[in-house]
Amino acid sequence: MRAKLLGIVLTTPIAISSFASTETISFTPDNINADISLGTLSGKTKERVYLAEEGGRKVS
Repeated sequence: MRAKLLGIVLTTPIAISSFASTETISFTPDNINADISLGTLSGKTKERVYLAEEGGRKVS
């Protein structure tokens, strides 16, 4: 599942940029670039609730 999602995430910008281009494609070192970014999403939250009127006491 992770490999499938990673493949989709990595190929989406390539597909979108190819649809946006209306000029002819020429592959020269001056006009080719690549960006790779990795990240994770987590369902865990680290929310903390403090009461200012009680001197900043943590209530969560």
